Amino acid sequence: MRRIAVGALLALVSCARGPSSPGGPVPPPARVVSCAPSATELLFALGAGGRVVGVTDFCASPPEVATKERIGGYSTPSLEKVLSLRPDLVVLVPSIVQEAEAFQARLAEAGVRVLPLRLGGIPEVSAAARAIALALGDPAGGERVAARIAADVAAARTESAGLPRRRVLVAFSHDPGNLFVAGRGTFVAEMLEAAGGENVATGAAGYFVMGLESLLAADPDVVVDAAGPMEDPEAARRGAEATWRTGALASLRAVREGRLRVTTESAVIVPGPRLAEGIRALGRLIHEPVRGAEGEGHR
Repeated sequence: MRRIAVGALLALVSCARGPSSPGGPVPPPARVVSCAPSATELLFALGAGGRVVGVTDFCASPPEVATKERIGGYSTPSLEKVLSLRPDLVVLVPSIVQEAEAFQARLAEAGVRVLPLRLGGIPEVSAAARAIALALGDPAGGERVAARIAADVAAARTESAGLPRRRVLVAFSHDPGNLFVAGRGTFVAEMLEAAGGENVATGAAGYFVMGLESLLAADPDVVVDAAGPMEDPEAARRGAEATWRTGALASLRAVREGRLRVTTESAVIVPGPRLAEGIRALGRLIHEPVRGAEGEGHR
């Protein structure tokens, strides 16, 4: 569960690597494999969906990816499957791929160009769009998508500007003793701020396991449980109930006052072109009124 949510979350862009053409510039790729949901969404936003020949098991947006070949998980893509698709460009996020250096080296040995991505905060998503577009031979398209993302985010931020600030925790696991959360400098924390929230998980940068003592001391106004983006909503709700309504976690203000929110919306955890959608989703979760008695605050 944690790997599903976290993997989709980690993604700044570095340069493309791979063999250069001895005859001159590398031609635009015609067959692209994406090893991360964020990369898949950006490729389609750039109008390159027709060039995509393979995606991970967890790539679900846009709907057109349903017809694409699957290469395995984002952390364990099958090298054999990738190579069988005869790509001339593979886009991946090394930080979430097991033995990433060896994986990239094998691709390079096979003559496949690699574009590694490392997505951090919101501005880097636009930078990623530009980098992918450059690799596709369409820099102007990258500028268009980057500008659209920035404009959409600005609009979403404006919508929440007048709302009261709430102290919020965003968690990506259902394990009470191993709560994986979004810390400082993450795109989730930046989306949270844009949605009118204040991140209480400030004990570390990046994504980390927050100890029970620190969580009880933070005592957030709202808990957003985003551990199940690939789950059925009802299954996600049951997982959240098992986590948050037992033991010491049940004493948190957010739980007592009915502000435990459960989301299966992938836009909340995928750093891609739907950032504004994620901000709005977080805004609804944060500012949704408590309905009825305690325990009825779920979406």
